[in-house]
Amino acid sequence: MGYMGFGLNKWVYKQRPRKFFSKERKPVADTIPKHETRSVYSSDSPQLIGRLKEQQSEEEIKEKEFVRRTNKIYRIIIYCAVLFLVIYIAVNYHKSKDSRQKAAQARLEMLKERKRQEIANSLQMRYDYGQNYIQNQDYKRAVNEFRSLVDVAPNDTRALDAYANALYLNCLNDSMNCDQALIQYQRLIKHRPTNKYQQRLSEIYIHLGLYEKADSVLNALQD
Repeated sequence: MGYMGFGLNKWVYKQRPRKFFSKERKPVADTIPKHETRSVYSSDSPQLIGRLKEQQSEEEIKEKEFVRRTNKIYRIIIYCAVLFLVIYIAVNYHKSKDSRQKAAQARLEMLKERKRQEIANSLQMRYDYGQNYIQNQDYKRAVNEFRSLVDVAPNDTRALDAYANALYLNCLNDSMNCDQALIQYQRLIKHRPTNKYQQRLSEIYIHLGLYEKADSVLNALQD
């Protein structure tokens, strides 16, 4: 058996291509000697197979145990993750609910404050209109303006005082709304008796020729 370069056997180097449709390659050079193979199944084969099966079963048991423990760990991790996610969602939901309630309350307070501001601006505008009418000696329109102001804000002291003043001027200058002026000043004196209100009430009585009532009011004023 000769060798060519790089460790090739000579028969390998001289081997020719196989012909078409040929089943086996026919050696044309040196042939490789065939070695006899001994059967695997000998007298101790059953014991060997049993040991292999036991070894395999132990490996399978260990593998199954490992898989079981791994799955158990994975399940614990998944349960913890789900629990954490549920707690996180619940906490954020309560926070968002509280924030929504606070936002709604703040929005409601803002709307109330805006409404109060609008009412205050409307009252101030009507009050300014009424004062402008008084300066222009248009007492009738001043009375109407302050009457609408009192209808909107019946407990506003400034509106009540301005309405009584407009009635007083309309009565003394135009002889109109004198009865309403008397009623209005009697109400004011009943709730807040002041010298100013009593003085104007006596002047209205004098303008109407009710001197006895004017004297009684003035006497009460002096007392």
